[in-house]
Amino acid sequence: MPTVLNLTFKTSDAKLAIIRINAPRADATRAEAEVVMQEVIAQDVFETGSGARLIEIDSISTVTTTKSELLV
Repeated sequence: MPTVLNLTFKTSDAKLAIIRINAPRADATRAEAEVVMQEVIAQDVFETGSGARLIEIDSISTVTTTKSELLV
């Protein structure tokens, strides 16, 4: 089952932006993700399509999906 790590940030225009990481390490911790997110904010290298900056951590989550074939 594919897993994605969602790093969700608050932006300077009061919206949310998500950086998605495919196939994260199974043993990755919240503390490690927070360190990465703080570094992304500190480096200020990303902006949204509207030009907003990433300014704060909102949430960290994983999403695991399953695929089922439908019978016709």
